[in-house]
Amino acid sequence: MTDTAASAPALRRRFDAAAITAAVAVLATGLALGTGVGSDTFSRNLGNVLEIASPALAAACCYLVARRARQSWRTGWYLIGASCLSWCTGQIIWTWLETVKAQLNPFPSPADFFFLLAVPLSVAGLLWFPSSPDTQSGRARTLLDGIIVAGSVLFVSWTLVLGPTLHNGEGSAWARAIGLAYPAADVVVLTIVIIAYVRCDPAGRVAVGLVGLAFAAFALADSVFAYTDLHGQNVSEVSNTAWVAGYLLIALGAYYARLHPPGEVEPGVDLDRGTRVQVLLPYVPLAVVLGLCVAEALVTDPLVVDNVVFWIGASLIALLLVRQGIVILENTRLARSLALSNERLQYQVMHDVLTLLPNRPLLLDRLRMALARMTRVEELVAIMFVDLDRFKPVNDTYGHEAGDVVLVTLGRRLSAAVRAGDTVARFGGDEFLVLCEDVTSVDEAVALADRMVATMAEPITIGDAQLVVNASIGLVITDSPASDAEALVRRADRAMYEAKAKGRARVEVVDARGQVALSS
Repeated sequence: MTDTAASAPALRRRFDAAAITAAVAVLATGLALGTGVGSDTFSRNLGNVLEIASPALAAACCYLVARRARQSWRTGWYLIGASCLSWCTGQIIWTWLETVKAQLNPFPSPADFFFLLAVPLSVAGLLWFPSSPDTQSGRARTLLDGIIVAGSVLFVSWTLVLGPTLHNGEGSAWARAIGLAYPAADVVVLTIVIIAYVRCDPAGRVAVGLVGLAFAAFALADSVFAYTDLHGQNVSEVSNTAWVAGYLLIALGAYYARLHPPGEVEPGVDLDRGTRVQVLLPYVPLAVVLGLCVAEALVTDPLVVDNVVFWIGASLIALLLVRQGIVILENTRLARSLALSNERLQYQVMHDVLTLLPNRPLLLDRLRMALARMTRVEELVAIMFVDLDRFKPVNDTYGHEAGDVVLVTLGRRLSAAVRAGDTVARFGGDEFLVLCEDVTSVDEAVALADRMVATMAEPITIGDAQLVVNASIGLVITDSPASDAEALVRRADRAMYEAKAKGRARVEVVDARGQVALSS
């Protein structure tokens, strides 16, 4: 459950503590398995226990976050958790065959069914995560990027693992087929991970990224296991540690999603990073493929060193990729600059230039939304029309610059006097509007208005002068969602003039029909 009372730094400290704990656990696992602590039997049993506990922990974390996640994310986390449980089941069967049946390294075995079942469950979970709205051309681009990434990953995997394993591996054809199924499935999953990351809701990108790192660790573990097992070697400490690390990363991703549910974004998260990753996505794997081709040519054909045509062609392709990357980054920066300019323009349109408070259109828009929300929630909404008493003499005596100082100062005082979530807006001239939502009673609104009158009356220092500018407030309270926003403002305006007529520096309260409720 999200702790809404906890601040962002507190949530970050919780996650950092969990991440450090996971890192220490992975390091301890690697040291324990790599240094051969105890007998071979002890190391083997320790590895099995950790490979049962880590996916079980990941499944529990996925289940907990899924219970409280939004509907659009819930199924995805349940499927990822089911994938973890499937792997955990396979590992239990593997451990039983090793310890009870005394089958050392039981491969292939019934456990492989559950190990491989985890793959489609993972793919389904990743694809179920909601994506950002996209155009048809954007979806086509993402599909092409996925094909390029899949082809590149397949090329690298075939060159380093799949090809050598198929041609030189030991064991039966069935054993080789099962062994190849793991790294081949990892190619599919890694492709889906990349596509899911660049297309997912920006608020969920950190959690999905951690899950993606987990599957990268699985790909390493599966490739090492398949290669070493089919060649009669044994470096299980590497694959075991990578599997444990992967499931701890999934647990961290789920824990992060629990602390920061999609829909709220942790301060400091760079939402534009996903855009940069998306535009550079097809070029990075192509660069890896080019580098691997060059490396393989150097290893298999020493004469290629003297092949001028080969090196000129490879260099031109590399320069083309670099140039394209630079152009893409420049375009991304330009798009971001335009977006920031648009944000500043939108802010200026909806805010007062002098006081930086919301202006009349923005307040009316928020008032309409508050009235619409009253159809679902029973609450009171209050509108306060605040007018400064005898403000014109300030401008006439001390000048308009002094008047601007007074307006800015009183605008800040109003903002400090209201509750969190209330809106203070400059209506024009020496007039302000205050919107208070979720008001519990008339008395609460009146007490707030009285506090505003008192804080506005405090002296303001202008040079050597101490100025006192009072305010008269017209207060309208409504419980009707059918109320008209502009009509409520007009009634508050009339109530403000009633307050001025009765002596100024006071509050006049009327209901939504404009009838006087009380004065203070």
